[in-house]
Amino acid sequence: MLSILYSSIRTYEQRFQRARATSARHKGKAMHLPALAAIRHEERFKTVFARLVSKHGIKMKAAVAVQRKLLEMIYTVYSKNTAYNKNYLSINESQTEKQNVAA
Repeated sequence: MLSILYSSIRTYEQRFQRARATSARHKGKAMHLPALAAIRHEERFKTVFARLVSKHGIKMKAAVAVQRKLLEMIYTVYSKNTAYNKNYLSINESQTEKQNVAA
């Protein structure tokens, strides 16, 4: 009885891993062209891409890192239910500088 239970758990885990791998592949395919467009047009992503290519020498590895940054940004904007602000980082940096000067 115990071996049957163990085998059913193992097969469920294997199916779950396969589903996770498949969804990761679909996300990668869906985010490839948006990442390339961001690298080409957004200064923030250009610098990340150039830094990683100079460090590792592998362009695809840097493009995947930009894909991940885009996904994180999309998730944050969606979960906080706010509009995308291109100058968000510069606004936050100036606010922290003002707080440091006042302190």
